[in-house]
Parts: sequence; structure tokens; C-alpha cells
Amino acid sequence: MRSSAQEVERKSYHPHIAPCYRSNTRRRHTQQALIEFASAIHAADERLRPQVSPKALRDIVERVPGEWLVTDAPFASEREHREGYIGFLLGRVKAADDFVEEAARAHASRV
Repeated sequence: MRSSAQEVERKSYHPHIAPCYRSNTRRRHTQQALIEFASAIHAADERLRPQVSPKALRDIVERVPGEWLVTDAPFASEREHREGYIGFLLGRVKAADDFVEEAARAHASRV
């Protein structure tokens, strides 16, 4: 039986790996609380994006404890779930140009 802390932890992680995430690799978040302070978006992207390699993402996802993976997810196994999440993250990286441009526009409109 899960403790209440474990249940909260599981529920808080769930939005990131919900069944619909595979179709949301290009979903944008247009209301960011700190966007007005993000004056160096392009410079940060240029410096940091190269560090987000497929290998780095795979290494990170492999470190996620198995018990954090949602048991009611649409995957037959923990391995499939990890591969699905890695695919989602790689999709987000592929769409990074769109996110960077959107963030730059949002910042410019608020300053």
C-alpha cells in the first residue's frame, strides 16, 4: 500500500507522462511567470541545447525510479514506458526552435 507522500509524488509526476503526451511534443506553454526576466533566451539556447543530446536524455530517463512510472500508463512494460518518454523528450528537442522563438516573442511583448 502506498503512503500518502508516495501517492502525492506519483500524482505530481503523472502530468509529464500522461497518455496524451505523445501527441504533445510541440505543445507550447505561453504563460510563463518568469518570462519578463528571460532576456537572453537565444544565447541560453545556443549554449545549453547542445548539452541535451539523445544520450543525455536517455541517461536521465534511465535514472527515474521504476515506481515513479505510472502503472496505469498505456505501456505494456516499464521499458516501453521509458522508451515512450524518451521519444517524447526527443520530440521536444526537435521542436526547440519553435519554443525559443515563442519565448523570445513573449519576452519582447512584456518588457
